[in-house]
Amino acid sequence: MKDLFRFNFRKYLALFITIHISVLLSAQAQNNYSVNSVGELVKISNDYYGIDDELINGCVYQMPDYRVMGSPYLFNESWSKGIIFINGKKYSDLLLKYDILNEVVVLNTQINDYNRLLSVNKSQIDSFYIENRLFVNSRVLFQNQNDQLFYEQITNQDYRLLIKYKKVFLKTYNNLSPYGRFSSLKKDVSLFHNGTLQNANNLNSFIKAFNDKIDKKKVKTYLKQNGFNYSTATSNELKEIITYCNTIISIQNEN
Repeated sequence: MKDLFRFNFRKYLALFITIHISVLLSAQAQNNYSVNSVGELVKISNDYYGIDDELINGCVYQMPDYRVMGSPYLFNESWSKGIIFINGKKYSDLLLKYDILNEVVVLNTQINDYNRLLSVNKSQIDSFYIENRLFVNSRVLFQNQNDQLFYEQITNQDYRLLIKYKKVFLKTYNNLSPYGRFSSLKKDVSLFHNGTLQNANNLNSFIKAFNDKIDKKKVKTYLKQNGFNYSTATSNELKEIITYCNTIISIQNEN
């Protein structure tokens, strides 16, 4: 598609610049060629190759139509500091957005002194942090997974919670949204254990997903004592809840 501009051309540009610089250096030695000209080519090369190929091996990100009401992003419109792990390699201090409508991680970076918005190749992403929350690629979580989806992972314990967020474009055309709107945020919470997912969208389904390995009264008492409402719990609160449950199960297994 014409809007998707692949950056793999950089490898060919590297070869061209390397050869061209070699020619210019040779010419400089013979004809006192301008050092500034060579310096410019070096600068261009550094601009294009200062960023790791793996990180920007994606395509240009097309910003959503500003006239559409709402946002396709998980968080707000502003850029957030984040980290991306690609093939086991860590890339820190990045400016990121998570477009959950299109299931892409958007990188705000500079190439050749220009700001570029890139959709990072999600088939390479293992996981990423944004707003201090961890999102893991489904191919890392599940075997024989063909889809490339990102789940927020709540802890990395034996039992953990995975949250899948979703937004859709609604063709709701009226005076308030003449160009349509993005839906409100929906989330699907699951308990993940031994490679399988079980529904955990409410407290009863959450407790049931443990298959009688946890006492329902204990969990309800814990929530009441800490002022937690499972259905509206934040990621940090869910982390405390699932950590408590893992602790109970661990103690039971020791006895």
